[in-house]
Amino acid sequence: MNSTLNENVAMLFELVDQIVELPDSAVNDQTMEIMRQTIESAFSYDARENFIRKQIDYLYQQNLNKVSAIEDAQKLGQLIGEIVNSYEGLEGQKKEMVELVTSKIASLTLEAAERYRGVEKKIYFQKLNPNAKLPTYAHQDDACADLYVPEETVVPANARGFKVGTGLAGAIPDGWEVKVRPRSGMSMKTPLRISNAEGTIDAGYLNEWCVLFDNLSNEDYTISAGDRVAQVALKPVYYFCGEEVDDVHNIKQTERDMSGFGDSGK
Repeated sequence: MNSTLNENVAMLFELVDQIVELPDSAVNDQTMEIMRQTIESAFSYDARENFIRKQIDYLYQQNLNKVSAIEDAQKLGQLIGEIVNSYEGLEGQKKEMVELVTSKIASLTLEAAERYRGVEKKIYFQKLNPNAKLPTYAHQDDACADLYVPEETVVPANARGFKVGTGLAGAIPDGWEVKVRPRSGMSMKTPLRISNAEGTIDAGYLNEWCVLFDNLSNEDYTISAGDRVAQVALKPVYYFCGEEVDDVHNIKQTERDMSGFGDSGK
């Protein structure tokens, strides 16, 4: 293991060491297939996200700016290539496997740097229900994470503003808010609609996250335990200060001017 690599990267580099240290007599199609499966497991979606988040934590510890973080990631990619070239006698299937792992490490390190000091922030959650599940992103580039219900919940027929709990309380970072939005699948396939879409969870709110639903049906609707009921997005809060003036038209002029609601048509 190379001592110049940070701990998070070095953990994955242990895979490279295992491949390099394989005796030539053990290199065969069966061994390589096992190694391929190991690599796939090491770079599954959850494992990749875990690596990226740890790498982002590392970058915060170094207190780098975003440009420096990307430059360091690019340098690390070059360093990884130099490390691979330093292994003597590495060829054939072993070299192929090493290059596969190291290319993934380099790309994940760069991705972490690109996401660093972007929109990624940490929310600390407390489970108020043992069956509660933390919000998850269905896809890597999704803007919103899904909210789940911990237990079966019946929304009465024709209900308005019926509270559905998630079993979670969250500590949102100061200067940020969480927006609660409808899931298109639920709006399309069920009679439930979020009453106050989009809802807001303020950073100062530390109680259970809930979703308010209207039931447009004349029948009760049952939400199963573990169902996704809404999606949430973390957004920065911009504050304004108000100043009284005699006439706002002296501040700015617009084409709309005195026109009001409905002026632009249906």
